[in-house]
Amino acid sequence: MSSVTSHTTGQQGHPRNRQISGPLMLGLLTVPLVFGWFLARKGYARSTRVIVAIYALLAPTIAILDTLG
Repeated sequence: MSSVTSHTTGQQGHPRNRQISGPLMLGLLTVPLVFGWFLARKGYARSTRVIVAIYALLAPTIAILDTLG
């Protein structure tokens, strides 16, 4: 499983990476609307948050478009 990292500043001012753990990654893949909220904590990259938001909204969007057509 690949790890997604981002940079944040630790208490001493040194950059610190926050990695997505295995259980969080599994939760993001299975129930992204629920587990995506954990990415709101400091330390996760904005790009990671955007990718998860798009992934989380993809299935509901497809379902809505399917009912319209």
